[in-house]
Amino acid sequence: MNDKTYSLYAVIVAVIVLSVCAVMAVHVSVSYVTMKNRVVEDTRARAESTLASLQKNIAGFMESFAANEYEKLILTEMDFPDFHAIVVEDYNLGSILGMNAYVTGKIRDDAWRPIDYDRDNPNHRHVVKDCVQKSIQPILSSSGQQIGSVTVCVFGHSLQMALRDVVVTQGINAAAIALLLIMTLFYTLHRIVLKPVSKIARTLTMVDPDGIPRASVTVRGPREISSLSSSVNAMIEAIRNSRRELMEQHEKLREERNRFQLAVQGSQDGLWDWNPVTGEVFFSDQWQAMIGYAPGEIGNTFAEWSNRIHPDDLTRAVEAVNAHLNGETELYEVRHRMACKNGAWKWILARGKALFDDQGKPIRVVGFHTDVTREVEHQEELSEARRQAEQASQAKSEFLASMSHELRTPLNAILGFSQLLKYDPKNPLTPAQLDHVESIIMGGEHLLELVNEILDLARIEAKQEPMSLEDVDAYAVIAESVALSAPLAKSKNITIEDRGGEGSSPVLRTDRKRFKQILLNLLSNAIKYNHAGGTVTVSSEEMDQGYLRVRVSDTGRGIAPQDFNKVFHLFQRLGEDPAIAHEGTGIGLTVTKLLVERMAGRVDFESELGKGSTFWFELPLASNHEAVIWADTLRIGVDAIDKDHQGIVVLMNKASHRDIDETDMDGLVRQLLDHARQHFRREEAVMRVCHFPDLESHRAIHQDLTRQIEALETQWRQTHDLAIVNDIRELLRTLWIGHVMRDDVKISAYAEGKSHEILKALKGLA
Repeated sequence: MNDKTYSLYAVIVAVIVLSVCAVMAVHVSVSYVTMKNRVVEDTRARAESTLASLQKNIAGFMESFAANEYEKLILTEMDFPDFHAIVVEDYNLGSILGMNAYVTGKIRDDAWRPIDYDRDNPNHRHVVKDCVQKSIQPILSSSGQQIGSVTVCVFGHSLQMALRDVVVTQGINAAAIALLLIMTLFYTLHRIVLKPVSKIARTLTMVDPDGIPRASVTVRGPREISSLSSSVNAMIEAIRNSRRELMEQHEKLREERNRFQLAVQGSQDGLWDWNPVTGEVFFSDQWQAMIGYAPGEIGNTFAEWSNRIHPDDLTRAVEAVNAHLNGETELYEVRHRMACKNGAWKWILARGKALFDDQGKPIRVVGFHTDVTREVEHQEELSEARRQAEQASQAKSEFLASMSHELRTPLNAILGFSQLLKYDPKNPLTPAQLDHVESIIMGGEHLLELVNEILDLARIEAKQEPMSLEDVDAYAVIAESVALSAPLAKSKNITIEDRGGEGSSPVLRTDRKRFKQILLNLLSNAIKYNHAGGTVTVSSEEMDQGYLRVRVSDTGRGIAPQDFNKVFHLFQRLGEDPAIAHEGTGIGLTVTKLLVERMAGRVDFESELGKGSTFWFELPLASNHEAVIWADTLRIGVDAIDKDHQGIVVLMNKASHRDIDETDMDGLVRQLLDHARQHFRREEAVMRVCHFPDLESHRAIHQDLTRQIEALETQWRQTHDLAIVNDIRELLRTLWIGHVMRDDVKISAYAEGKSHEILKALKGLA
């Protein structure tokens, strides 16, 4: 900040002088321009008049070859001082003398006296050629033929003299008026403004030891000065009152500080107080004890903190500090490991807030360290348990797929031979044998259905089920599914009502086969869990978010509230009717949920015990460009990475729904952070064994994306503001379009033929 001060007197004098001088300068300039325009106009008029006179009078003399006569006329016109030269060309006389034209005239010499014009003198020719203002008129004979010309050159001598007089006269007048105005204005301002203000300033300089003026201001003057005096007195009184209140608050603060110290000691958190200007840091005794040091063993510098941070966490921790000091975050919060005195590492949750000066520079940062080692270890145990569960699920899917393939072959043989026995005309069965064979066929068909659904489930869970995307007429598929379900409904005396909708059919961008499979699963369940004479209703509705919601409602027994969370679990059957349990496999709804989510949708239900259930699912319309459906065209060719990318697609689609609530956000944020960390570790492991050349740049991108996700997770924990979902959508778009589709696609070229090495590297992450 500039410490130079300026005198109010000097400022006012400078302003008055500059203002008056500016006004006078404008006045002189206007007078100068006006006089110049007038003289120029007079000169122009005189030149035109002279030309007209010479043109008229010289013609007769030229016809009579009286050159002496028109030379006298020229000399007479040269009495006007602004004429620099008058030159006449006589074609008649020139023809007699054997030349193109006889040239004569007058021109002024350096003393401004008229002399004869010499056409052979280069200076004379130059003056006539380059003069500022020149007019030429032809001279015509009585018959109208041009017999010569006259040229008048104007210099502006009168203009110079007149303008010189204007400048001198107006300058003297302006200086006199300016001096008078300056003295008058300064005297007036001095009496009205400067003198009262100076008195106020002197009063304010007489202060007590606390810097408060001893006396009130007593100044009389204009209304504004009196108002200023009153305001100053009010300010002085307010300062005195504030001093009294400050003394009272000082005592209260002392008590609050004592309570705060007790609270900090009780919380077991370590307090730190950093001065970014001096670099000094205060570490409380508890802060030092948290990492095994006695009070006073740790110095008071920033390096005492940074040198103890784990190398893998240092960059992230320092960036979090800088982001807060730059005003990018409301609070400073980061988790990192710190070295203890005994060499062990502790996980620390560091939180703080900065105090900024008027220029936005941090002058103080205060915060706490909390030991979260047990919490982090618990989270790691949960992550490991989740990973093992995923591995177990993968192993289960592979086992089920393998066993299902092994079972389907003998089952088909059993069914085939049973049907041959039933329909063999040469060896008809007895009624008892026929009943046994039909039981075999019924049981075999049910078991084959179960095996097929297990195979379907295994492929979907292993993310190996391809999707064939096309534009699908929703009403047509609904009608087709209703028609296919009609025989089953008729056998149970159940009516199916198709209320697909009116008008043009919505168009979905989806897999037609899987869309129909979802509908058939829900229709089959609605029929199975209905009662005789009941109704199944199919309806659809376009949602505002670019999705089509399809509902399948029944009038069955409904679902008990305590069973809601089991509905989509594997091998869960609704109801307790043994006949219904025999018909179902407990897999259909699980497959339905997986398929809907694979196709960028979601599924849910409402049910009331004794009245029935409504299962609904949403799939994106073809006009919805935010939803992303995984297809073979999105694969990069590395199975492990492709499976992770499918998980990113699922998260993108979850975030795209506009009616997301807090429960959804909790799950979305947690899944996003866990999935990103796991995916980045797996991807970097693959790139390492494939000798991918851009590994370091990829790692930097991963670290930056992880920091952004962690910041969003922290922001959500602190605020629970649902608007954060917009930032998550944008981040997922950046991750998908800016990283996966641009950078990850390059990995496949280096992974070819290295499946064994990749599998080994991924197992090594366990």
